[in-house]
Amino acid sequence: MFKDPFAYDWPEQQKKWQNLLDLPLTPENKQTWMDLWDDLERNYAEQKARLHWDSMADVESPEPLERFKHFNQEVVPQVMGFQRQIYQRWVTFSEEHPTPGWEVTTRYLKHLQHEQQFPELLQQEDEKIMEYYNTSHLEQPVPPPYEDLQALLDSMLSPDAQERQRAWTARQIYMKPVRAHRSEKYLELIHLRWKQARNLGFEHPLAMAWERLKRHDFTLQQWQQTRSVLLQRVPALHGELQQKLADLLGIPAFKVTDTGHPALSQASTLYDRTDLKALHQGLEKMFQAFSPLLADRYCELLEKGYLDLEDRRTKTTQAFADLLPVTHKACAMLMMDAQMGSLSMLWHELGHVFHFSEMVGRHHAMQLEPSYKFLEFVAHAFEVLGACFVAESGLLSPEKVQLLQLLTLLSRSEGMLICSIIDLWEEWVYTTPPEQLTLEALYGHWERLLQTHAPWFLGVREYGMNYWTAGWHVRVPLGMTRYALADLCVAEFSDQMLADPHQAFARLTTGMQLGGTKPFLELIRACGLQFDFSPESVERGLQQFERLAAGWGYPLHKNPSSAVL
Repeated sequence: MFKDPFAYDWPEQQKKWQNLLDLPLTPENKQTWMDLWDDLERNYAEQKARLHWDSMADVESPEPLERFKHFNQEVVPQVMGFQRQIYQRWVTFSEEHPTPGWEVTTRYLKHLQHEQQFPELLQQEDEKIMEYYNTSHLEQPVPPPYEDLQALLDSMLSPDAQERQRAWTARQIYMKPVRAHRSEKYLELIHLRWKQARNLGFEHPLAMAWERLKRHDFTLQQWQQTRSVLLQRVPALHGELQQKLADLLGIPAFKVTDTGHPALSQASTLYDRTDLKALHQGLEKMFQAFSPLLADRYCELLEKGYLDLEDRRTKTTQAFADLLPVTHKACAMLMMDAQMGSLSMLWHELGHVFHFSEMVGRHHAMQLEPSYKFLEFVAHAFEVLGACFVAESGLLSPEKVQLLQLLTLLSRSEGMLICSIIDLWEEWVYTTPPEQLTLEALYGHWERLLQTHAPWFLGVREYGMNYWTAGWHVRVPLGMTRYALADLCVAEFSDQMLADPHQAFARLTTGMQLGGTKPFLELIRACGLQFDFSPESVERGLQQFERLAAGWGYPLHKNPSSAVL
């Protein structure tokens, strides 16, 4: 999966951790001490990320998982032992000698040090997550009449609607063993997180997750209020956009199986991957239309080797995002073959590349992790700016530009809607006593939420009913909040991008350069946004989303009273 060799010499690293512990931390030697700490954290993060993503890239083989488990059991506990002492030293020092820009990180390290009191629970959590993804022990015969899995997947993109429906049904049969395995592992994870929360003195895992995610600048009540407005307003907006897509495709109504419609399946090849030179020239031209500064930065990253679009040996993009900030190295740009718009996914990942490139070299490793909510805001902003200015690039015909812009709007509205539903479901999961949590209870509550807010998602019942078993939230409890907030804030930011794109990008860059030194609200305010979780600011963002849709030729007639499609 990774191009460059990397060796993690644990005995040597162990000596360096001990040397750091033996070195006093004083105002006079703070920089030297922090640089040594920075080097240790980067090496450890790189090794752990490589093992993690090797396992993720090959879920059908047991060997990568075994290598991950070996490191997790032999090395990780020892590193956590060192980290716990180092974090305590830093927290004590920072209380006596406040260091500007470290406030968010210091609070997080204080929490992490608290969690590391029970290293075996953190180890079990990491291993269960990896076991959740690994399917090497499962039998998955392809149902007839399909010769193999590729034939089944091809049929899901058939021009014939009935054939697409049959293929979708067969796909659910094929996925049944995987979903059964993952739902069981997920339930084990939920019970483990309840055990973690109780051991650490939290009322429930929801409170623990709030600290893990550095949500220090807004409250659960504020987010609940925001989510409530989204679930009242967005279903109707999303329903209108789905109908506009159906009209564009010439079908009566949009169904889940229509994501395989030929016009949409072509959206995953909106650009020619075989002609990378033309792709890069088109992207540079598009960025030039948005901002000469952005075009210059794109060329700079390209020359340094950060954007190796030819490397498609894995379908995950997260490895790139995990590795770049800790390694300072040029990593391959890992592509995702995403149905309904891989060009949007390319822009999304480019947003991460620009973000990390603005942080690397400015901050220590422990400050490189920005607010994940802001991280996704930047990536989603890049999706919208790409759809705004792609017409300038010559990459797409006017008809495909029109389709891409509608798909971009649908992605934003679906993100606000589905991520809010998952978040609402998780809030119930992580506050309901574990004795009451069974697979039947999890499925039942999920179905009730879908019937209330997005019944169309049950168009292929097995697909919709099992959606809670897949996604980022398995790894990161309450992690889907970030995507809903990112889409809402991008809606507000779209006015700036359209009115003065150069100034908008300058403000976005200011936010990117702050890294993890500020909490979410301060990061978006650095970009000129006024969002504050009040119902008024949520409504303002949704109104700007409607203006963006109208500007692209898709006027919406909002219906706030409609809670379902």
